[in-house]
Amino acid sequence: MAHYSTLNIYKPAYDLLRLMAQCKKNMRKDFKHTTGSDVHALGVEVVLQIAEANEATGQARVTAIRLMHKHLDRLKLLLRFCNDERLVSTGQWAQAIKLMEAVGAQGGGWIKLTEKTSAA
Repeated sequence: MAHYSTLNIYKPAYDLLRLMAQCKKNMRKDFKHTTGSDVHALGVEVVLQIAEANEATGQARVTAIRLMHKHLDRLKLLLRFCNDERLVSTGQWAQAIKLMEAVGAQGGGWIKLTEKTSAA
């Protein structure tokens, strides 16, 4: 088993986490400690679930990846709110969407591979 930091899914997830930290840093004061903290925490959870999925096998891995997808969905919702309220720039919003799509697609592929391998 490879270390989670060498996985293809890790790089865009880590880049997303760094972007979430930057978004929080640049938010208006009245949202920084509420919505900003939530956005950052979800970014952390995505990376942690990747590490957990890497350590797991079979159904436990699938469960960890699905939980990561759930965190991504919540993050998309919060970032949409942030974009609508102009708490993040349009560039940050676009970059976040691109990174979340990359992580989500790779997570979906990882689920398929795990289910295929477990069935064999």
